[in-house]
Amino acid sequence: MTTLLLFQIVTFLLYTFFIVYRYGFLESISESWYQLPLNQKFLFTLFTWCMGIPLLFYGHVLFFIAGAALCFVGTAARFKTTIANTKQIHFAGATIGFLAAYLGLGIVHGQWFPLLLFSLYTLLVTVSTIPNKLWWVEVIGFGILVYGFLI
Repeated sequence: MTTLLLFQIVTFLLYTFFIVYRYGFLESISESWYQLPLNQKFLFTLFTWCMGIPLLFYGHVLFFIAGAALCFVGTAARFKTTIANTKQIHFAGATIGFLAAYLGLGIVHGQWFPLLLFSLYTLLVTVSTIPNKLWWVEVIGFGILVYGFLI
């Protein structure tokens, strides 16, 4: 396991456990920006940058795109506003970040199973009755990405 991946795993676990401990399971990880007090809102941006910046150094343009997209998610944290296309930038960053990372796993490492697994899981969550669907798609999506990098 690379140091960059380990850093991302630790960052992800620390931030999501912190948010769950403090606020419970939210609609999405991004919703945490709205829950955090003003003097702690930077934590969401720091989280997304700590997840995105390491991807810039994974050695392929798809991972670079994924990392840059995740950095945009943190920069456009106020996704409930329409000022300066913040909502579109935020959601495009999240979508491109996930897709580029999964495509990178497939194209660079020949690991297409994680994309298939993530797609199937997302479909199952979408049709289920569980609350906070997007939260679970994001959390499990990251876990499947980690699995893909480890195999």
